[in-house]
Order: sequence, then structure tokens, then C-alpha cells
Amino acid sequence: MSDNMSAPTRSPFSAILAGLIGVAIGAVGAGAIGLVLMQRQQARHDAQMEAVAAAAANVPDLPFRQVPFFDMRDDDETRVKKFGTEFIEDLENNRLQSAYRSMTPDYQMKTKREMFDALIAEHPAIRRLNTYERVEKVRKGTESTSYDFYLTATERHAEIGANKVNFALTIAKINGEWRVASFEIDADSKPKKKAGGT
Repeated sequence: MSDNMSAPTRSPFSAILAGLIGVAIGAVGAGAIGLVLMQRQQARHDAQMEAVAAAAANVPDLPFRQVPFFDMRDDDETRVKKFGTEFIEDLENNRLQSAYRSMTPDYQMKTKREMFDALIAEHPAIRRLNTYERVEKVRKGTESTSYDFYLTATERHAEIGANKVNFALTIAKINGEWRVASFEIDADSKPKKKAGGT
């Protein structure tokens, strides 16, 4: 027998197999490390959430701040004031048709439009009123659905000077709508004249 024995030769397959086993072991190791890191991260997150929940549980409930409630619905006196002001603005701006339509049906039956226009024409001061320094007042009328509306304004007139012009309106609700039942106009420079009746 020969002393020179030949060493067993490695097949290329065994080298490939060893490489694959190494890659598999590396992947498993990396996966295990990644899983451990993810579990630690999750544990840290859970601990933080528990701390936040505990802190929130110790915060006393703040009392609810009561905000004052404002009823934005107009009451009748506010509506009457608005209606009366708009009626006088119609007179000031010579919107007589609109003003006449604001009168009650009873007034319109007794006073024709031409007569209404003539009554307003007797008070030229209406068209020379300052838009400032106006005083308005509303009072409950004698009827359950009526109000008295008063407005005082200042007339500007070069010859006479500043005169007060007073309006007194009786406003009533007819079929759910506000209407002027009667009105009076009184200017300082002229005697009081009854402009309309119920």
C-alpha cells in the first residue's frame, strides 16, 4: 500500500450547501434581533401610553364655563321700533307708496292715497332731518296688539334754525303684520297737526 493517500476532495455542492446554511442562519439571527428590537420598542411605547393615561386620570375635571345665552329672536318692542323707523325713513325719502302700504286697511279705507300724500306734503321738515341725534321710544298701546312709537329728530333749516320734529305712531299687528294705524307729526316751527286717524 502506498503511504500517499489522497485527501478526499470536496464537491462544489457541499460549498454551496454550506453557503446556503450560513445565509439561513444569518437571516434567522437578523430576524431574531429585529424581533427583539421591535418588542422593546413596543414595550417602551406601551409604557409611555400608560404614563400618559395615568397622568390624564390625575387631572381634575375643569368646570364647564357657562357662556351667557343671548336670545337673538326679536321681541315685539324691537320689531315695532324697527318698523316705525323704516316707516319714517320712507316719509323722509319720499317713498310715499311704501309708507301708504304700511298703513292699516281701516286707515286706507278712510284716507285715500292722494289725501295721504297731501298730509305728508304739509310737513316739508320731514325731508330735512338730521340722521343723528334721534331719540326713539316704544310703549305698549291701549290695545293688546298695539304699540305707540315715538321718534324725535332735528330739522336743519337755514332760515328757522334747528327745530325738533316729533313723530307719534300707533302701530298694530294686523293678520300677523305690523301696520301703522295712525300717526302725528309735530314740528317746532309749525302747530301740531293730526296727520291720520284709525
